[in-house]
Amino acid sequence: MNPLLDTTRKNYYLLEDLLRGTEASIKEGQRRYLAYFLGRENVLDVGCGRGEFLELLREAGVSARGIDVNPFMVERCRDKGLSVEERDALEYLRALPDDGLGGVFMAQVVEHLAQPYLEELLETVFWKLSPGAALVAETVNPQNLTVFSGSFYADPTHIKPVHPAMLKRLLGIIGYRSIDLIFSVPTAAEDRCRMLPVGEIADPELRALAAVVNENFRKVNDVLFGFANYAVVGLR
Repeated sequence: MNPLLDTTRKNYYLLEDLLRGTEASIKEGQRRYLAYFLGRENVLDVGCGRGEFLELLREAGVSARGIDVNPFMVERCRDKGLSVEERDALEYLRALPDDGLGGVFMAQVVEHLAQPYLEELLETVFWKLSPGAALVAETVNPQNLTVFSGSFYADPTHIKPVHPAMLKRLLGIIGYRSIDLIFSVPTAAEDRCRMLPVGEIADPELRALAAVVNENFRKVNDVLFGFANYAVVGLR
């Protein structure tokens, strides 16, 4: 293994708490996706990281395994008793039989991928899923512009953000059905622009001015302080 690459991957693993959050917080945040996999078998977590979602699946009695390109992530998962391999996602998926997976989960993966690889990956996943099985792919929401001044460029492995409209459309072109978007991690109220108390203003001209200011604040909040993440969900 290239010593420089090995050091980069180890540093990335050590910085995971800073880049994404603690294992406990990530696990709790991913709990919202568990319902798509309950009652299924042979679920695959692509880019499983430290194994937070695999732990949730195990606790729910869902058979699952994971893959990741970072050996330090793989080692952490194996320390937890999880079934995880160090593999490239496309290479691994191509070798699987069609219609065999009971679901595929990808958290914070697509923003690390070049567009041609992403398109081929999503299409390959489609054919490997069993009928009715779900793909859930969570990523950073570029509709919240504060992600670019915060976590996005703090991660040196990010290539580009993926717009939710584009990702949803791409799944539709491939053939996924019942496609939906789930937005998560809202900006805390104290970090958003505060509205003026229009109802408490007696002067009608000032009240009208305050209403205009509030409308502008709402627009700023929508652009800057929306949800930090979203997930696209599609069924085979």
